[in-house]
Amino acid sequence: MKKITFKQMLPLMILFGFFSTTFVSLNAQCIRPNAFGNVVSNNSGLQQGITTCAYSSTEYSTVTGLTLGEDYVFTGQTGTEFGLGTHVYVTITDASNTVIQHGVSPQTVTNIAVTGVRIHLSDNASCAGSSTCHNTTVLLITSCIVPSGLSSANVTTVGADISWTAPVNIPSNGYDYYYSTSNTAPTATTTPNGNVASGTTANLSGLNPATQYYYWVRSNCGTESSSWSASGTFTTGCVPFTLPSLETFTTFLPPCWSRASGGDLTAGPLTPNSGGWTSDGFANVGFTGSARYNFYTADTNDWLISPQYVIPATGYELKFDAAATQYNSSAAPTTPWEADDFIEVLVSTGTTNWSVLYTFDGNNPPLNSGSIITIDLDAYAGQTIRFSYRMVQGSDDGNADIEFFVDNFQVRQTPSCPEPITLTAGSIGTDSAELGWTEMGSATLWNIEYGPSGFTPGTGTLVSGVTNPYLLSGLTANTVYSFYVQADCTSSTSLWSGPFTFTTACLPFGSFVENFDSTPDGGLTNCWNRIVNSTDGFARVSIEDNLAFTEPNSAELYNSGDVNAELLLVTPNLTDLPLGTHRLKFRASGATGYVLEVGIMSDPADASTFLAIEPLQLSGSFAEYIVDFSSVTTSNNYIAFKHGSMASYQTIKIDNVVWEPVPTTVPSCAANIVVTPNPTCGNFATSFAWDATVG
Repeated sequence: MKKITFKQMLPLMILFGFFSTTFVSLNAQCIRPNAFGNVVSNNSGLQQGITTCAYSSTEYSTVTGLTLGEDYVFTGQTGTEFGLGTHVYVTITDASNTVIQHGVSPQTVTNIAVTGVRIHLSDNASCAGSSTCHNTTVLLITSCIVPSGLSSANVTTVGADISWTAPVNIPSNGYDYYYSTSNTAPTATTTPNGNVASGTTANLSGLNPATQYYYWVRSNCGTESSSWSASGTFTTGCVPFTLPSLETFTTFLPPCWSRASGGDLTAGPLTPNSGGWTSDGFANVGFTGSARYNFYTADTNDWLISPQYVIPATGYELKFDAAATQYNSSAAPTTPWEADDFIEVLVSTGTTNWSVLYTFDGNNPPLNSGSIITIDLDAYAGQTIRFSYRMVQGSDDGNADIEFFVDNFQVRQTPSCPEPITLTAGSIGTDSAELGWTEMGSATLWNIEYGPSGFTPGTGTLVSGVTNPYLLSGLTANTVYSFYVQADCTSSTSLWSGPFTFTTACLPFGSFVENFDSTPDGGLTNCWNRIVNSTDGFARVSIEDNLAFTEPNSAELYNSGDVNAELLLVTPNLTDLPLGTHRLKFRASGATGYVLEVGIMSDPADASTFLAIEPLQLSGSFAEYIVDFSSVTTSNNYIAFKHGSMASYQTIKIDNVVWEPVPTTVPSCAANIVVTPNPTCGNFATSFAWDATVG
């Protein structure tokens, strides 16, 4: 038989119109240089999107995870919706751009010989292209298609129903399902937990309470199975907690707790898994370990909801710690509570018809350091109940920027010898402090354990049989201490209450030099004090690591948006101030016209004791200022720098503070010396003056 060559066939191909299709199909190869979009094939038998915006001018999409020997369909189309739009020209290559097949989309590759391909796009066989979005897809050709649309329902503490959507081809042997507490997907060799011969629902039983489960489903087609579906997940319900129970919020949200927003006391919360409750350090000490809410935005209504608790009889109580501070501070709120802002402690036997147990508001706030609250639960004996903290900020959008904290949430039997609450430390000296507390029972004697802050209870110093208050002595100056208190009820003792932390006073300073460089950014130098009275939560007195006279640090007084802010930076206790022998030198900067007042104080924590000695007009960059205290008659021991606050958003910087004796000899570099004898005492009281000299 005579062999027919391509050259001999060419006239016939032209005659019958095959040239444009068959010839291009064999020869047009449009390789693009840039990758855009990739996917691992799920081999589900359902069309799987790769990308929605590959350019046909320069880009290709990548598919991996293909099964050798199977048949696949690859598409490239205009537009950003998978499987829609006009089909364009595609060139299918392996990872090294060796061409496997090409032509107008869709392209079916049979008996595929590689596990990964590239889909190169072009507008036509001439390799034209455009910088517009194209979508690409991959599809395994199989009659055993993976189920989709997984969902769960009827979730209880020990079971759940899982459902799915059947594929177009109903599998002959039903569906296999697999579930686990791990989110690691099963493989083709994983043994299923069960099979559903007909229908699209399975009941899972014997599960653990309060546990998150993951589940997958596949079609069982007899001789073969589909790939496993994408996973679904659900969390089994919580069984009511038995008592005693303590939640310290080490993790957030804790197991079986929830958040919600909206709603009211009758209907309960409206929107689950929402609201502003979050984790933070209690009273802004640290960053974790308590639940925190920020009062700032008007018209908010957010809930923090506890698990259920079984109250077996009378004689049980709810006990927790609460604190309220200024935003991002451990200090008491300086922006006042608004009249329509409050926090309710609620109780319910379900999720509706809540009752108010306790209310915090501007007339009844917790301490910034923390208040211990106890609530009797006798009215709920024999019931299963849950609690909630409901934070309501009304429409009055004032200046309030307050953070509220909850910690150590306990439901317990009311102790016969209750522990003391509201620990305090006052009259703090260099070597002593007066410790106090509030007795919750009838005890008249107490035990104290104290030691360096952070000590482990049982390793501190024990003092037994003390009265309230108690003067603790023999301490070390400038040291942080903690103490615990225990009530002695004669026949029994209470649990320990605490710790409460305080710092002993610094020993008085003589002459000193301070450049603030050893103080952490945002902190305060040891033995110095600050006063911040402001309605603006961003007003501050702190050490900052920017714009210093000598790098890196300087002290900063910033009034933010509060022109009436009262900001003071106070020195340590100065033994020489009442003696009239010293002067203060320092560097300060602030825009021209800013005012910095230098004065004296009797109490470094009380702004009302400030007495101005010299107001200074600042002039821009750092300049040296000298204030002579030799002529100031006072019994005070503190000097303070006070922000003049002439307008809002004013920053004043202070650096290189020197407290030194007034010079008794004239510097060798002095100029324009003026000598003034005292007319009464003669040369024994002669004063010398000269032009200011740096150094």
